[in-house]
Amino acid sequence: MCSFGADDPTDGGASPRIALIGDSHAVMWAPGLVAAAEQEGWRVDLMGKPACPPTTQVVSFARAPFRACEDWVAAMRAELAADPPDLVVLGLSPRYVVAGSDVSDGADPERPTEGFRTLLLELLEEGQQVAVISTAPSFESSVPDCLALPGGSIQSCSRPLAEIRNEQWPTEIAREVPGVTVLDLVPLVCPEETCTVVRDGMLLWSDGAHLTATFSTSLAPGWVELLRPLLTDPAS
Repeated sequence: MCSFGADDPTDGGASPRIALIGDSHAVMWAPGLVAAAEQEGWRVDLMGKPACPPTTQVVSFARAPFRACEDWVAAMRAELAADPPDLVVLGLSPRYVVAGSDVSDGADPERPTEGFRTLLLELLEEGQQVAVISTAPSFESSVPDCLALPGGSIQSCSRPLAEIRNEQWPTEIAREVPGVTVLDLVPLVCPEETCTVVRDGMLLWSDGAHLTATFSTSLAPGWVELLRPLLTDPAS
């Protein structure tokens, strides 16, 4: 676990703490969240592991069960129980496949939906305040590579939001579980029907699926707007 932001808030009390948990699709939001925390006097505890979604189901990695994720989830759960934060924020890619599920002959992959739902319910039962980051848009190929192609341009590499919206099951499950807050940052990434790949001189995606740290940092005001109500009045 890595901690960022304030040790104590400006009023001299205990700093509101946010635990940001998940895979690289959670970690990519950290620069903006940390910038918001530094501004507001919050602390961010980052608990991330690449290719590991926050779920109670075992997922596949390189066509084999990724058992290391089980250890990571167990350690994360123990840390939260031992020292509960004011807010747990979860983020993940929607593209994981449950270990052992049949993906041959064109079968739809089994996503770890029930394990994600179970984790949300168990965290709530433990008294945690829980929020889930909405699934970010994702391109089929690398945005920097597209821009580097002969004739590549901002216009030719940008895509309609409807085309790159990505699977939404983490967001949908979060909306179905009473007591879980959805943090919808998609309008900040794609405020119009077309998702531009460069804005205000900033490249938005570092590949096809992850935001650049520079653009992520620029989203700090959005984080402040979303989290202030949760951290000033957790009962809301």
